[in-house]
Amino acid sequence: MFKPPSTPAATAADAPLPPWKILIVDDEPLVHLMTRMALSDLRFRHRGVEFHTAENLADAWATLRRVPDIAVALIDVVMETDSDGLALVERIRNELDDPAMRIILRTGQPGLTPERTALAEYDINTYLDKSTTDANRLYGAVLTALRSYSEVSRLRQTVRHLEALSATDQLTGLNNPSTLRSTLCKALSSAQRRGEPLSVVFLDLDDFKRVNDLHGHQRGNEILSAAGAAILANSRLEDGCFRYGGDEFFVILPNCTEDQVREHYLRRLLPALERIGIGVSHGVAQAGPEAYDDADTLIQRSDQNMYAVKRERQRRRQAGRPVAPVAAPAGPIA
Repeated sequence: MFKPPSTPAATAADAPLPPWKILIVDDEPLVHLMTRMALSDLRFRHRGVEFHTAENLADAWATLRRVPDIAVALIDVVMETDSDGLALVERIRNELDDPAMRIILRTGQPGLTPERTALAEYDINTYLDKSTTDANRLYGAVLTALRSYSEVSRLRQTVRHLEALSATDQLTGLNNPSTLRSTLCKALSSAQRRGEPLSVVFLDLDDFKRVNDLHGHQRGNEILSAAGAAILANSRLEDGCFRYGGDEFFVILPNCTEDQVREHYLRRLLPALERIGIGVSHGVAQAGPEAYDDADTLIQRSDQNMYAVKRERQRRRQAGRPVAPVAAPAGPIA
């Protein structure tokens, strides 16, 4: 019996693209209505438009805080005061910190045109006189603004991608040390604000130079790559994992005490690292919740503790005594 062909399942690529979000800020209801009518059939790059409205500065700011990714804001210059429009623009650029959003200023009082310096300073796309702007001109201005928003957004994504690449060590997949101090400072500030502990772990691969000398740099790179993978696999999403130096690593563990690090985190991580075929020395240091060291002091303490462990491991090997075994794996960090 003939069977009709089945319809292919819908994929993510088939889903309709989200509309461009347009914010209309004006204290005249008729302006809202006329703007919607003029732009209702606008399409750009296969995407329609979605309107959000506000009648004063406070409502507009609340909408901006609530609704992400607004592409174009049409803002009346004069609302409750003569400066409301520019005050909102200033908050968008300085407080919201959204350089991508395109801004079109409008007014029904041409005598209150903003200074040209303000138009340039706040990256305002254009300025329209509501009394002389017809639907076609408004349509064209918004279309131009959407094109600009699309380009600015694309460039920002490219910059973020490049920043992520520059912040990541390509061999291990861990963060580069260039961002360690700033990340640790932020983590310490957050821990202090919440009254939580924060711990760090300094890791050093034992006799790594000997591995390179005996087996070559290719084998050394394989070990470093495997070490990075093991650190990521045994760390939480909120932990900060860094390649500190050639064969040194550093991990930031928020809301975690030194005892928890030893009893849970290191019991998972150290066996995973030693299965790679190389010994690991480690140092742990805790900040808070009673007192908080600064970032540099915390790094130094963990480094000193790591070298104390390394000296003890070397002393035991030289004495022909076994190095203390690594504890068996345990459950997740509490």
